Amino acid sequence: MVNLTALLDHPEHSIYVLLASFIPVSIVGLRKDSVFLRKFSAHYKLIICADLIVFSLPFLLLFILKSCYLYIPILLSVILMVAYRPVVFSAPSAKGLKLKLISSINFEWRAGVRQHRILLLLLYILSLVLLPFPIVSLAGVWFLHFVFISFYQYNEPASFIAVYGRSGKEILFSKIRKALTLQAIFQFPVIILYAIFQEGTLLIPFVFFLLLQMSMAFAIIAKYAFYHPDSPAGPSQFYQYLSFLSFLIPFLVPIPLLLSLIWFRRASINLNKYVAGY
Repeated sequence: MVNLTALLDHPEHSIYVLLASFIPVSIVGLRKDSVFLRKFSAHYKLIICADLIVFSLPFLLLFILKSCYLYIPILLSVILMVAYRPVVFSAPSAKGLKLKLISSINFEWRAGVRQHRILLLLLYILSLVLLPFPIVSLAGVWFLHFVFISFYQYNEPASFIAVYGRSGKEILFSKIRKALTLQAIFQFPVIILYAIFQEGTLLIPFVFFLLLQMSMAFAIIAKYAFYHPDSPAGPSQFYQYLSFLSFLIPFLVPIPLLLSLIWFRRASINLNKYVAGY
């Protein structure tokens, strides 16, 4: 603990103390008594959360004593993620992940998170670790967005369309709303923490977040504007990549918004062909 205190005296090394604070959280988070706690109390996750805070108390006190206040919300966010984890490993008898947060209707996200779980975790950790550095941390959120839009690069069978809604417009609104909600759940905590770390730059992260949401909506509209059952995304994949790269080329930023407005009706009409069966 003395060595950790010494590291906090040097701002360029203090990030290592933050990383060290994740260790007790991860160890306690692997506890095997959650089944017992679930039977013991309906608020068992709150008990786990309190337990994690107790184990992390030395680090929290250290951050307070050394005036490293910005590290406290990061550590608390990690504690909440571990205690209320929406994504957990399945039981030994089953393979893969159990996605409690993502409903079965969002099959793209369930399949995508399972397939890219390690990459998503690494990008999320990278975004948190780089929070003290302006703009750089947002690059991690940007690459998270790239992974998310890749979920929409294969066209599902036509039989799936009928269960989405009664019309193409209803389907589009539903898909967009759910995708924006899930992306916000993953990205908004990092955006908030970035705004806390980088005081005086409140506008930048929130405008960036709105652009990411716009890009996600466009990725879905582009997919269904060129939708054909059981096939790769085709032309829409090019436009999805264009939307992703538009963040690097300022004059391209309005293009996803304009194409979304133009193609929304086209996507609705295209989906209407499959609502009652192909």
